[in-house]
Amino acid sequence: MLIRSVGLASVLPPALRSFVDGSFSGNFKVSGSTNSTEGVGFEGDTTLDGQDTLTLRDRIYLLKALSGVDYVRNYHRVDFNKGSLSIKTTAGGMSLTNVDLKAGELFTLSGNMNVRLPTPEETKAAVEKNKKAGSSPVYDGGDSGLDEAVVNKKDESDFTLRRAAREVKRANERAMQAGTNPVSQQPETNFDGRQFEAQASERLARTLFYEGSFEISIPPDAFDAAPRLLARYPIDKETGRIPMKVPIEGALHEVTLKQGEDVYQLREAGARQ
Repeated sequence: MLIRSVGLASVLPPALRSFVDGSFSGNFKVSGSTNSTEGVGFEGDTTLDGQDTLTLRDRIYLLKALSGVDYVRNYHRVDFNKGSLSIKTTAGGMSLTNVDLKAGELFTLSGNMNVRLPTPEETKAAVEKNKKAGSSPVYDGGDSGLDEAVVNKKDESDFTLRRAAREVKRANERAMQAGTNPVSQQPETNFDGRQFEAQASERLARTLFYEGSFEISIPPDAFDAAPRLLARYPIDKETGRIPMKVPIEGALHEVTLKQGEDVYQLREAGARQ
């Protein structure tokens, strides 16, 4: 099936939508059903040919850190308008493979990433990390969503839109049996069906784990004001650009956090010399 300029928000986990934006086109195969527990999934390839743009925003920690080092340009918004990638969505997850994107001379991105539900052990480990993350120079503490309530849930993956709809239906039925107005019709309460569904989806998305590996490249003069960074990330003689390996592992609030901290610390170390 050929699709044109579909908004990226329609396939991204809700918690990721403030990090990535844009639209895509391509040939995709649709599978599943809205009536199944797996939901609707699709997979296919997309090529940026001038009609669509994929945007990364500086809520991604590495971009925020690069903007504080590169005195010539900023990375608050990186718009990719050339390249290609493969997308596959499944119930509770998504994979991006064969990523090869270019944002003019500013930024290139290549690699793969998988988004999935975490294991109970990973969730507990993420909570412990979150308790210690406040000391990070780029971490603002606002994106975790991993708290004790998540750890205590027997199966967070069950907290889906389908379950949200069931809960709204049950609440309405109980209200009708009691001779009161259905919950979704009571404006004085916050138990609105759509709001509940959005909160359920957002909560689930914030528990997802991200894993993979990317390589980015930035202009050769990006670290001119930070010699220690240039020593750590030298210019590639073949491309004439600065390449950086970016491993992806952990919850959303951890993605590129280590690399962002590394950039800040090497910049500060150079400034103190």
